[in-house]
Amino acid sequence: MRNTEEGEHMTDEGPEMDKDSIISAMMKGDVLGIRDARLNQIIHDIAEWARRRWTAEDSPNLVTYEIIELAYSYPKRAHDLIESMRALVQADRVVPAVILARALVETIAMGRYFIDKMEKSLADGDFARLETQFFRFYAGSRLGEAKIKSIHINDALRELEATDVDYVSYLVNKYPFLWSMSGPNPTEAFTGEASLLKTYDKLSEISHPNGLGTQYLYPAADAPDNSEVISFYRYMTGVAIWRAHHLLAALGGMKTFPGRFVAKFPDRTRFSDDNPLRSSSG
Repeated sequence: MRNTEEGEHMTDEGPEMDKDSIISAMMKGDVLGIRDARLNQIIHDIAEWARRRWTAEDSPNLVTYEIIELAYSYPKRAHDLIESMRALVQADRVVPAVILARALVETIAMGRYFIDKMEKSLADGDFARLETQFFRFYAGSRLGEAKIKSIHINDALRELEATDVDYVSYLVNKYPFLWSMSGPNPTEAFTGEASLLKTYDKLSEISHPNGLGTQYLYPAADAPDNSEVISFYRYMTGVAIWRAHHLLAALGGMKTFPGRFVAKFPDRTRFSDDNPLRSSSG
């Protein structure tokens, strides 16, 4: 859960999907139809965010300009990855599609993590913390003797793992019929097999040149059939795209972030003179 307007909170409960699509699928008892409708809605919504325009004229000050610029960069990157993945899958080039799916999960996790950090610092009225955290996301690096250390992707993934499990618990309670095949404890079964971190691990196994992603998927001509594995990882690219709903939920609050920032910090129109970027540039 994260702050949006003062006194309000937003979870990952919605928007869930196109109502006409889900109602039609529910009437037919079509679980796959519900899944596909939700996936198509997410792809559509990410594309809409990727088309959003943001310039200095749209922002009340330099601080909010740079925060929104970075926040809006995540769906742009996610959209680019999704479109590239879909093209590769259609061409039956599953391994490079999976490599991009892994990068997509990282993008979703980092985007969500960044927005949560900005929202929490804003809600607490802690500009110094907001500024420090912002520059780690905006200009951080792990190359050489970088003065600003970037956020580690594992921190973002672990943070989103908890949110992911909470969201599945919500879905289990709202749509129990969708989970009837998952046993008596669907949330526990999900966590053990299909949580965000489990998804990331499965994508990583193919992304790295391990046996499964190398000789097993690029075998000799007379090797055993590997179509089941290919089919599974085609499906996993969709699972990665589905996780973008977490980024979409976080992005919703960015539409009001500049106004809320000005209300909380009316005298903060730019970052400090001694911020890391100014210091590192001399």
